[in-house]
Amino acid sequence: VAPLEWDGVRVMSFGWVNPRAGVPGAGGEGAAVMRGPVAGRVLTQLAAATDWGDLDVLVLDLPPGTGDLLITSAQVMRITGAVVVTTPSPLSYVDVVKGMSMFRDMKVPTLALVENMAYFDCPGGSRHYPFGRGAGEQVAKEHGLESALFELPLQESLSTLPIPVGAHPAGVFSSLARSLLRSIVALRVGGVQQPLVSLHPRRGLVVRSLRGDVAYEGTIPPSELRRRDPSTGLVREPQADVPEGVVPIRLEFKGSYAVCVVWSDGFSGDIFTFDAIRAALEDLGNAPPP
Repeated sequence: VAPLEWDGVRVMSFGWVNPRAGVPGAGGEGAAVMRGPVAGRVLTQLAAATDWGDLDVLVLDLPPGTGDLLITSAQVMRITGAVVVTTPSPLSYVDVVKGMSMFRDMKVPTLALVENMAYFDCPGGSRHYPFGRGAGEQVAKEHGLESALFELPLQESLSTLPIPVGAHPAGVFSSLARSLLRSIVALRVGGVQQPLVSLHPRRGLVVRSLRGDVAYEGTIPPSELRRRDPSTGLVREPQADVPEGVVPIRLEFKGSYAVCVVWSDGFSGDIFTFDAIRAALEDLGNAPPP
């Protein structure tokens, strides 16, 4: 699918390929009504089937919360980081904290926190905060994002295009972009590297990781892997009998946080997080040092 392009930025939306969507050029009217799993497949198809060409950054604009689309995106793509956009209301921050917690569990760091409609300025020069103030600063402090908290005003110019570069509030967008770029570079240079996980026909799950300049390798035999709880890496209680000759035959990676193990007897329900894999290696006594 060929994306639309504006000023060097390539853009794709389901509204442009759905003939029932009520957007200009889509050829129809009406909402795209679909359940979470279907919406997840559409997201995957648009991300993978669009002819993006060479990109510096791919940005996904997703709904708030902890719904299917966010989970699917973190499972099928290796997402570098998340930018959480909210209103300053303390009630909104209840969902913000849940979303950030979900991203953390899926090994997607939150890179910035953006408060939309944070304030408005009166002609007389006074500034007002209609949704309150302070919740964002508290959440940012708790999550180490003090320098990555941005406020967008309630201002008419935000609904008009183009916004003059360098003019307020466009300066906030420029600051946000620079902050994200610094965070992305820092992650790629000195961020935590996930282990390399592969299968060996006899040894089972092979895990390789780097600590500084030293490479480490650990293995989890097939019988041990099948007995383990995929969420903790510890032996399941009560212990289940492992059918003789059953071995893992394929791995399906889930974003940056987990891997699904497919077994020779058809079982494929185990999604092992990388933390659980490390716990299993530690339990077996062959994990690399932390």
